[in-house]
Amino acid sequence: MKAMCLLLLCFGFLYAADPDAGPSVAPGVSSPGRADITITEVNTYTVTLGGNPRGCDFADTFDALIVTDYTSDLIYVLNPDNGGIVSTLPCPAGVPDVLGVIFQQTTGGNFIYINNWNAVTDIYVYDETWSSFPNPVGGEPRGMDLDEDSMIWCIDAASRVLYRFNTSGGSVSSVSLTQLPTSYACACAVFPYNGNTGILVGGYTYGNFYFYEYTGSSLIYLGSAPEPAAVSSSYDVCYSADRDTFFWVSKTGSAYAITEFEVDFDVALSRDTWAGIKASF
Repeated sequence: MKAMCLLLLCFGFLYAADPDAGPSVAPGVSSPGRADITITEVNTYTVTLGGNPRGCDFADTFDALIVTDYTSDLIYVLNPDNGGIVSTLPCPAGVPDVLGVIFQQTTGGNFIYINNWNAVTDIYVYDETWSSFPNPVGGEPRGMDLDEDSMIWCIDAASRVLYRFNTSGGSVSSVSLTQLPTSYACACAVFPYNGNTGILVGGYTYGNFYFYEYTGSSLIYLGSAPEPAAVSSSYDVCYSADRDTFFWVSKTGSAYAITEFEVDFDVALSRDTWAGIKASF
């Protein structure tokens, strides 16, 4: 396998709609948990892309932000500082409503994983060509991310169940996130926290981000904090280890924005404190 330096080209256009919302819910308020959490905006810029940006991940080695768009069915590689388009990759036909995206760098090559949110399809994997495996999330898969043990985390929209499984769709475990509002969940990002794995979950209309710590055997609720801006629609979030910041895709009115923000906990984030995650929930 050859390294993929965030390449690729092609343009397309399909349709535009926004049926993500689910049940309406009032903006969230901070929920008590185990950590005091503060979110601070670093940078915000507007993007157009294909008309409906959704999922995101960060490619640290390349200092590039990867964003999916389900209208153009493209994966965009962006300059993270201003949203400038570096390159694009067309999605396979089996993923008509792309949302979640993961960039994985390995010694044998680089991989991109994507899922489909509107109906359950396979998770597709790109390594010079597309392949796929069955998606174990049976409802409406939304944001997903990859931890340091190459385990995928994915949030199901309506049930608000958080799934964890390997890059072949096996070793599946899950937990219901009872702290979340009843509206649709959307964002899922993992990050290092307190020597373990932190998990951020956001919703289409929550108003807050919700934070958890995975210890290797259990999931601990840390608390919530208001999103860095008031928006009409909130989509995916990703974490950059090199920058120690998060990136968030959102919409206000008809304008889409990407916001870079910092999160401060009782115990500060550390880039080198990833713990081995061996046990299931």
